Formats: sequence, C-alpha cells, structure tokens
Amino acid sequence: MIVYFRMIKSCFYLALIICFSLNKLAAQNSNLVIDAVANSQFIVFVNEVQQNFIPGARVVLTNLPESVYKVKLIDPKTNEILTEEVIKMPPSSDLIYTLRQDIDGVYELDFTSSKTTTTYNFLKIDDENCYTESSKILIHGPYAPLPDTRNFIVSWGSEKVKTVQRQIEYPVEVEVMLYVCETSYLNTVCPTSVNLEVYNDIYSALAKNDDELEKLNITKKIIINQQRNNSCFTAKQVKHLLQLFATDKSKLVIADLAKGYLSDPANKMLLKEAFDNPDLFIANN
Repeated sequence: MIVYFRMIKSCFYLALIICFSLNKLAAQNSNLVIDAVANSQFIVFVNEVQQNFIPGARVVLTNLPESVYKVKLIDPKTNEILTEEVIKMPPSSDLIYTLRQDIDGVYELDFTSSKTTTTYNFLKIDDENCYTESSKILIHGPYAPLPDTRNFIVSWGSEKVKTVQRQIEYPVEVEVMLYVCETSYLNTVCPTSVNLEVYNDIYSALAKNDDELEKLNITKKIIINQQRNNSCFTAKQVKHLLQLFATDKSKLVIADLAKGYLSDPANKMLLKEAFDNPDLFIANN
C-alpha cells in the first residue's frame, strides 16, 4: 500500500512538472502579422511550406516558437514571388510586418512594430471577411535555435523526480493557427497623435490636389497608413482636412473612416463643423 501510494504521488509530481513545462514553452511562442498596405492579397510560405490557401491582405500566424523563419509571399493570381525575407522570431512577441510597393513597383516586407504577446486586442477579426485555418511549419536544424526538450524520469519508490536533457531531432513540425483576412484591418488603439510637422506636410500636399476623387482616395490611404503605424489624427486635424473637400458627400466618407481612429475620440463631434450641412454628420453619429 505504501509503495502504491508513493507511485501515485510520484505520478502526480510528474504531471505537474510536464504541465508547467508545456505551459512555459507555449507562453514563449510568438505571433507574426503581415499586412498589405494597398489590401493586396497574398499567399504566405514559411520554410517552403504553404500556410494560407485562401489569399488574404492580412495573415496572422500564431504559436510560432522562437526561431529563424524563411518567409515568402506569393501573388495568388500570377504565382510570382512578391518578396522573400528571413525573419527572426523572438520569444513571447507579436511582430508586425507590412507589405509595401516602392516607386519602382518592387514589393518589400517592412518591419512595422513589435510588442510583448498579450492578447489579440490589436486585431479586428470580422467573421464575414476573415477565415481561420490550421497549418504547419517544418523547422529545420539550421533555422531552429529551439530549446532542448526534456525527458521526465520518476524514480519509483521515491518522491524525487529528476530530468534529463534530450536534443531535439529535426525537422520539427510545428502546428500553427492562421487568421486570414480579405482586407487588412487597422489597430484598435492609437497611442500617439500625428505630429504637427507631418500633419502640415500632409495638409499642404492635399490642398494642392484639385481632383476630388483622387484626393479622397489619397486621404483614406493616409489615415489608414498613419493608423497602422500607431499614429492618429486629432479631431481638429481631421476637421481641417475635411474642409479641403468641395462636397459634404466626400467629407462624410472621410469622417466616417477617421472618427473611429481619432487620438481624441471624445471630440469627434467637432467634425460636424466642417460640413455645410452639419445635420448630415450628426445623423450618422
């Protein structure tokens, strides 16, 4: 009976150690977010393994162990390689990269930001426009500074539990979860305001554009890009930008986009002052 009791106790200790170790390892995993500035849809390959089978303008890979990954983005229409990068994933982090196109039409993957992994507060997941997929990544030795695994050995008849190190055998298959969005969603929090110098440059450039439709599209992109870089316009800044447009219809399009991402959302009703008919804005708010 005593021996039986000790065996149960030892198994209990073993279970605790394994659970603690697995939880600790999981907590160290990271997430990779890839956004496309112009909502260009793409397919992601990681270490030559295709991740998403539905093209997306935002792809989020979760549960990535600390390692170095070869990331390749493919145009789903032409199957051409848009860009290839080697990305080192640190432990317990969210890395955000943006797919951009330079003035020569060449795509590049730019590092945007990094933060300690907490929750997906920065994601707006819309069930109608986003899909969840399960995938895998093969990690090969040269790209895998992963921690050693552990074998847990219980010394039967004793309360002592000892561990021994065992080197990981490669390749390792890692299960990942993907969020694939048709459009590239914005951050939900804006920690900073657009500084005055940047704002003045934006205002001056827009003021010189007499094409209402082109100016509308440019302004929308500017608001989105500033917000993706964790910088939002104040209500007063947006009000002055609205005054650059000739019609209340155009103003309403910009106001509807900007009002949800103001650095001072409590002042959003200030935007109505830019309208010839303020009731049009009020009716939509």
